[in-house]
Amino acid sequence: MTGNGTANGQARRAGGHANSILILDDRAADRELLATLLGHAGYSVTEAASGDEALAIARTEHPDLVITDVLMPGMNGYEFVRRLRDDPATKGIPVVFCTVHHVEDAVRQLAAAVGVSHFIPKASDPAIVVGTVGEALGSARISPAPPDGAEFDTEDLRLLNARLVEQVGQLDAANAERRKLLGQLVHAHEQERKRIAEGLHDDSVQSVVALRMRLETLAGRTGEPVQPRELEGLRDAAGEAVDRLRSLLFEVQPVDLEQNRVSVALAVFLEQAGIEDDLECELADRTTRRPCLAIRALLYRVGREAIANVRKHANATRLAVELEEDGDGFCMVVRDDGDGFDVAKGVRVRPGHLGLAELRERIEIVGGRLKVESELGAGTVLHVWVPDFDTTIAIPPTGREVVASLMADRD
Repeated sequence: MTGNGTANGQARRAGGHANSILILDDRAADRELLATLLGHAGYSVTEAASGDEALAIARTEHPDLVITDVLMPGMNGYEFVRRLRDDPATKGIPVVFCTVHHVEDAVRQLAAAVGVSHFIPKASDPAIVVGTVGEALGSARISPAPPDGAEFDTEDLRLLNARLVEQVGQLDAANAERRKLLGQLVHAHEQERKRIAEGLHDDSVQSVVALRMRLETLAGRTGEPVQPRELEGLRDAAGEAVDRLRSLLFEVQPVDLEQNRVSVALAVFLEQAGIEDDLECELADRTTRRPCLAIRALLYRVGREAIANVRKHANATRLAVELEEDGDGFCMVVRDDGDGFDVAKGVRVRPGHLGLAELRERIEIVGGRLKVESELGAGTVLHVWVPDFDTTIAIPPTGREVVASLMADRD
């Protein structure tokens, strides 16, 4: 594919013809971006999607400059330049490597072996791209010598290219996963805001509204003294509204969770369930260390929702919560002896509470797992596993580290 842009002084040869540039990249979007930019700058641009195609074009059209990607399947950028230099008809064509930022150091360490000294980081500012092309064309009369076989190990370069391509693929996959998790996180935040709003409206706000209506009724009465029992009723209503607001505040961020274990915060709900619902409750905490605050908060909220679901739906007589360390993370099990349910259908979600789908989404955001076992008439067991961030986060190796590892393997 060839395109001609508007000519300017920098992009023309001495005879007035536009300098020709061959772009080699296996990604069509990257080729199109460079071709559009350089065509607009006045260069005559030809594109190739593979090393073999680029070599054929170079031998027939003799471009003034080649811009090539480094990490490509099949023939990589190093191998392409080596073959370009081996051919007397093309060995003098200057080459610019175009590469991604996170492997640029690794590329520079080996580029000298094939006579490449100019680089364009991908997604660079257009001025940098045009400036680098101009510099490379200014040194076009310097013909690099073909690399010495002892210094240029083709197998090493192929191995390095394969490892760098794999690394880039892993980083691309990690970026895609981060984008997916970001969307899930935003959704979770919106669900949390909705839950809090519903809790305020359905409980606390209605209590305050009822209190206000009673006060307005008393204020509208004339000539009748306020009876002590009426004042006592107002005091009780005000106290109930305050208690509900305090309860909601504790649910949003329990004080015990900041300084203590998850079990300390969950014990409050289990005690409440035992008193109000006549449940036989057990809590076993076999952990010897605390996870980070984010994981404690997640375990607390999942446990709280599980306890609330048992109280509302299970018709259970026994409720047990177990916490323990499991590999590189923490495990929580919530079991009851209630009615059970069809796991495929889930349970009805009450306003202000989370369903199984929402719980699973929040757990998977941090790389955890949720498993539910239940049968009609046989109770329910909820298994939750979440990682310990302090031990499971791995940083991908840099390009420099990949090269160092390759050289160590050679030694």
